[in-house]
Amino acid sequence: MLRDSGHPDDALRWFGSFEQIGMDDLPWAAPAHLMRARLLDRLGRQQEAVADYARVAELWKDCDPELQPLRDEARRRAR
Repeated sequence: MLRDSGHPDDALRWFGSFEQIGMDDLPWAAPAHLMRARLLDRLGRQQEAVADYARVAELWKDCDPELQPLRDEARRRAR
């Protein structure tokens, strides 16, 4: 909602909070990094987006087959 309602900075903070909370939130870290990366891309902040895409690729390096297309997208964009 924050991302789509014109509050990108708030959305970036929220998406960036998942790895800082605890182990229960770790499953949400890669999707949050992916959302951050896409938002940063839209804002023209490519260098920051690359770091988030790289984190997605790292977190999902051994992901389930259904997540592999997203992981592969992140790998491509992290270059």
